[in-house]
Amino acid sequence: MNPIRIAGLACLAAALVMLVLDLSLGALKPTWQTISLARLWAMIHAGSLMSLQSVVGEFSSLLWNGILLPFISLPLWLTLALLAVVLVAFGRSSSN
Repeated sequence: MNPIRIAGLACLAAALVMLVLDLSLGALKPTWQTISLARLWAMIHAGSLMSLQSVVGEFSSLLWNGILLPFISLPLWLTLALLAVVLVAFGRSSSN
């Protein structure tokens, strides 16, 4: 099996885990907030997220504000699912 496709399937499995986690946390708290890639990244290492923002924003604010920020602000399970679809599609063999 193609390594790109395996990575896509791993992202899909992680997306399912994150969806269950989001739904579980939502059932426990009255104020439900999904976990986004930006939120998780800021919790792990906010400095690198700000560095990426300044580098990309310096290059093109449209790229940061119009594409990257909306993408990383999606729920993490959705971001991982979209990445999984792209990886599985690129990992498909042409012989099938």
